[in-house]
Amino acid sequence: TPPVVSCTNLDNDSAGIDLSPSGTILTTTEQGGSDNFTVVLQTSPTASVTLSFSCDASEGRIEPSTVIFNSRDWNVPRVVTVEGVDDSIDDGDVLHSISTTVATADVKYKGMGLGAIPVKNFDD
Repeated sequence: TPPVVSCTNLDNDSAGIDLSPSGTILTTTEQGGSDNFTVVLQTSPTASVTLSFSCDASEGRIEPSTVIFNSRDWNVPRVVTVEGVDDSIDDGDVLHSISTTVATADVKYKGMGLGAIPVKNFDD
């Protein structure tokens, strides 16, 4: 009879959210110029993961403001666009940021975020 062999499969997947491009300042203009970034999960979640984005509404608009990942599409990057808003004020170029909140029942993704995503809106 063949010998009994014991095996252990170590799970080395780490939950995370990838942002691309990272480490750069997105740029928009008050004439409606826009920029975009992509987000994608690093591992398959056990429950839906909802990312919600917000920024200073007097400087930018985000579309879509919410993206949802699940176990079937967690690895499909989503494009998020930020468009500059004309505030009719001569306030110069304004640096603001996009913030992210994460809603999920998956304990690995719960409370995770992307930190501030910087955006510079060029004045007209």
